[in-house]
Amino acid sequence: FIGWLRDGGFVFLGYRAYDLVDGPGGKLHGVVRKNSGLGILRDQEGSHFAEAVPISELGERMQHLIEHGSPLVINKTNARATVHRVARMDDIGVKQLDRDGQPVGTHRFVGLFTSKTYSEDAENVPILRKKLSQILKEAGAEEGSHDYKEISTIFNSMPTGQLLISAEEDVGSDVRSILNSYHDDHVHVSLRPDVLQRGVTVMVIIPEDRFSAEIREDIEEELLRTLDGQRLSSHLAMGGGGQARLHFYIAVPEGSAAEVDAAQLEEVVNALLRTWSDKLGDGLAEVVSQEDAAELSDFYSQAFNAEYRAATDPGIAAEDVFHFEAMRADRREISIAFANRGASTPVAGIEGATELKVYLLGKRLILSDFMPILEDVGLRVIAANPYEVELLNESGTIYIFAVQDQKERQLAVDGRGELLSETILASRSGDVVSDSLNALVSSTGLHWREVDVLRGYLGYAFQVGAVPSRVSIRAALIQYPRIARELFELFATKFDPDSSATKQERLAEIAQRRAAFFRSLRSVSALADDRGLRRLEELISATVRTNFYRHGGSEPTFRSGGVPYISFKFSCRSMEFLQRT
Repeated sequence: FIGWLRDGGFVFLGYRAYDLVDGPGGKLHGVVRKNSGLGILRDQEGSHFAEAVPISELGERMQHLIEHGSPLVINKTNARATVHRVARMDDIGVKQLDRDGQPVGTHRFVGLFTSKTYSEDAENVPILRKKLSQILKEAGAEEGSHDYKEISTIFNSMPTGQLLISAEEDVGSDVRSILNSYHDDHVHVSLRPDVLQRGVTVMVIIPEDRFSAEIREDIEEELLRTLDGQRLSSHLAMGGGGQARLHFYIAVPEGSAAEVDAAQLEEVVNALLRTWSDKLGDGLAEVVSQEDAAELSDFYSQAFNAEYRAATDPGIAAEDVFHFEAMRADRREISIAFANRGASTPVAGIEGATELKVYLLGKRLILSDFMPILEDVGLRVIAANPYEVELLNESGTIYIFAVQDQKERQLAVDGRGELLSETILASRSGDVVSDSLNALVSSTGLHWREVDVLRGYLGYAFQVGAVPSRVSIRAALIQYPRIARELFELFATKFDPDSSATKQERLAEIAQRRAAFFRSLRSVSALADDRGLRRLEELISATVRTNFYRHGGSEPTFRSGGVPYISFKFSCRSMEFLQRT
């Protein structure tokens, strides 16, 4: 091997000899051999072994290496070469043995392996040829056999630099791992500290069809982050067994490699390899079977376009899949959903907004018709992104709106998102008038049908001259949502047939509701608003009958081109303000 180094395999930059001598108390000491230094190792004064040092002080690992380790140790120095090429230097240690085979010293050479080392097959390097021969022998591979050829091919495809610094048993283990993972869809990682624990060799085997330049960069970045290291070399081997193989040699802080194991790195690499489609399948599998999740993932990964996939987290995309599946099953053309995502997930590029999604099958949204509906329910629309979805025999569209309330805050969607969705759909279909009074759904938590009750009273109040303007009383209800809710609760207390209260109990509760309403009026600053709200209360108190609850109340039981009309019967004698004609 030394002869091969002299024949152009190595650029010698320095040499120094070390002796092992007996010291006080019979302890073995290491010391630099006087005047042995050459090249960059000529000056021995700066050496840790300029004076004899007990090897027991070097730690158990170094002591074992000196006394019982391999006669040839190849490693990387921490120092960089300044000639030939800028790189960490190679460090070759050759033990000097006495006649009994006991170590009495070490010859140390530092320099750089030449391009010859890396350009020719590893089996042509004497020391590596010996390693390969031993690996073939242990595998029982006869020359000319299939296994012989496969092992030789794998060995020669491994980076020469790592073969030189790795122990024979470690190389053999890696060769077996490579063979055993042929045509395997799983990730395999091996992690081995070098003999001086200045660095680690990492081998990563992944399915060939999952490999890309981007994946290679991502894996390297994660390895360096996890190991807190610096890449010294990397090598890619493609081909046999449907696998892509990455080899890294990484310089690490001493002892840090012991804190990371191969299983941990496999988890890291597996996470990097998971495609958007894989992650979509994971999200779907939380709700449906693995088989159904795989089928849906395959279908919708193609149905969603590249722009959508780039902008949408797979977990969120799974929600969209289930919306479309439900719509297709029910033959619905539209569905609406609200959500508040985390701070790290902007909506249509906007932070601090609520996500409003509109799903359509077979039709597109006419924004000039739809935007006023959103404004009428009290939403500020900040941004909108549409995405086309190619489904079987029909097209779909997802509109994503970033919305806030009128105070530029996210909406309280947990309690009122579904109410808002129903209101928007009812407004779009014509089941309810789209006007600013629908903002009460968000501010009060009333159902749109309950808001329609207030709308009916408002209209009648204007009709009989109880209020001077529809606009002013509507504005008063919107400005004082608590009072608006109290007015409907007074109505519900009087007429809800599902109440289990006795007549006396109901009358007592009505009195309590009216008292609460009048207390709330103290917060009304404008006299006109106060008068208008009092008139609405008088109308509700004067109501003796309604058909609101005959057809489901807040949830009407039928809609024939529109929901059932709401009618009220009043006791005119109870309305002092009523102008008689």
